[in-house]
Amino acid sequence: MNYTYENANTLLMSAFPEMKEIYENDIDYDGLPYYQDGAYHFYETEFEQFIIKQLRSKNEAQLKKIFDFIEDIYENGDDELINLVGVAVVESMVFDKCHIEFSDLVFKYCGEKTRESFNDSINAYNIK
Repeated sequence: MNYTYENANTLLMSAFPEMKEIYENDIDYDGLPYYQDGAYHFYETEFEQFIIKQLRSKNEAQLKKIFDFIEDIYENGDDELINLVGVAVVESMVFDKCHIEFSDLVFKYCGEKTRESFNDSINAYNIK
């Protein structure tokens, strides 16, 4: 299956129904969902925080699901969607040093392409 950037938010909410409530309940000043046109913002703020929460609670079943989802995007997403996940999720986790604090869980569950993305970000920004 091929995934596209245009469906990024729908894809995330389908995989993680708990994200749908966040998406629908965060309303902007026009009365529209705040994240409606902002997949980068939704993934970077809400999805990354969701991942961190799962890491802190050591929810291994959910972590497997999360990293399988990310790996699936790396394998089947269009270039823009892959960039979204690389920047808004992986790089954000690197900047927050999650790859250090939770390295045992992150690298236990991430797939080959996700691991490569983490390593590229770590090396590019020299965050060790």
